[in-house]
Amino acid sequence: MSITKASLIDLNGQELILDADADTSITADTDDQIDIKIAGSDSIRIKANEIENVSGSFTLDSASDIVLDADGGAIFFKDGGTEIGRLFNSASDLILKSAISDQDLKLQGNDGGSAVNALILDMSAAGAATFNAGGVFNEVSADSDFRVE
Repeated sequence: MSITKASLIDLNGQELILDADADTSITADTDDQIDIKIAGSDSIRIKANEIENVSGSFTLDSASDIVLDADGGAIFFKDGGTEIGRLFNSASDLILKSAISDQDLKLQGNDGGSAVNALILDMSAAGAATFNAGGVFNEVSADSDFRVE
């Protein structure tokens, strides 16, 4: 079938087959969502304010930058619907927040193939900081003020 002029196409909830072997399709019916099948399996579901990966991991791959622009000023990280963390704008500050009571914030890296906790902020101790290898202050002999209280 080919479409030669602009017109309204009403599939009335029927599956639209997109490829020659009939295993890639789009369906939209009375559930107010669009279901996309790829290689015969449900892959992506699009709803009014949600894009859902139906199974497996979801990869967002871009040839350029990935921009998250939340007009509400917050990006939420959830696991099974439960908020575990948040990145948000507060006046002139950018805040990274652990949302679970007493859950530490860790900055990790890779040292020769092993995971290393470079910095741990202990939330059960009011944010006490633990640096894995201590700290170096004024290493290049710059004129820097330093205060410990």
